[in-house]
Amino acid sequence: MALLEPYGESLRHVRCLRSGEPVIPAPSRIQARLEGAIVGSIGYLFDPEQEQVPERKKLEPLRIWVGEREYTLLARPEGLASSLSRVVPLFTSSRDQVENGIPGLRYSDFNSGAGVSFFFPGHPERFNVLGVSRRAFDAYCKENLYDSEHVVPAPGDAPHRQELASPLAPEHELVAVSALARRLGLLINANVQAIDSWWNRSGSFTVELLTSAHLPNPMPSLLSKLQSPHLAPQFLLNEQDSNGYNHFLEVEGASTRIDLRYHCFSSSTPAPTSSFTISGDAPGARTSLAS
Repeated sequence: MALLEPYGESLRHVRCLRSGEPVIPAPSRIQARLEGAIVGSIGYLFDPEQEQVPERKKLEPLRIWVGEREYTLLARPEGLASSLSRVVPLFTSSRDQVENGIPGLRYSDFNSGAGVSFFFPGHPERFNVLGVSRRAFDAYCKENLYDSEHVVPAPGDAPHRQELASPLAPEHELVAVSALARRLGLLINANVQAIDSWWNRSGSFTVELLTSAHLPNPMPSLLSKLQSPHLAPQFLLNEQDSNGYNHFLEVEGASTRIDLRYHCFSSSTPAPTSSFTISGDAPGARTSLAS
């Protein structure tokens, strides 16, 4: 059970694999770039904020399906539009660069109103999100991002001048973040209360696991699972500091390292229980692989 999905689904999938075939497949070059750009822009990758008002909730993934050219995420609706709005390209006609979001990214309806599909025009690769409709996402963006001065590209728009002047990070900087995205279930099921992420000036991508001090340290087991040779592309632990806080993971050929951190804090609040899994056929997906 590579990502702690239900045992029956995991067993069926593994039995269908050819000898040497990875449990989680490697994405295509464009798919890795798409996943890395989106997941690298969201911030909190898991933050259910139980007992809080819905408007303050952030991303809470429930299930993921992956394929060579597709990544489909099911998440709780509360806070989902806010998290996704970080990736929408936004700019003004008077400025030369994109002010928000991922240059060149477009989105459209997914699965007949059940979700939103992000893509780079001219490529079949997709990052699909179930839990917020295109209509609801449009409404959120119009209320919170748009004003009379800003331009938001339509799905069929060619790259605007501002997007061409704000090139997307190259593939070798994003492939490690894509690899992390395809292991997100391992992080969530490590019994953490939240997962934050951000880019560092050094070029590494930090992922910080936040949990209560009374819970056991998940890092030894988690590091072993993240480096499994059955997951593609494979992570390798390159370095860790003496105090056990920073753990640097690398993917061969990638220029960006994942700086995985573990932070404990005193709290009387029990860690949330996650129902996150990776498995099965994604609703509306053209192709999907259980993992």
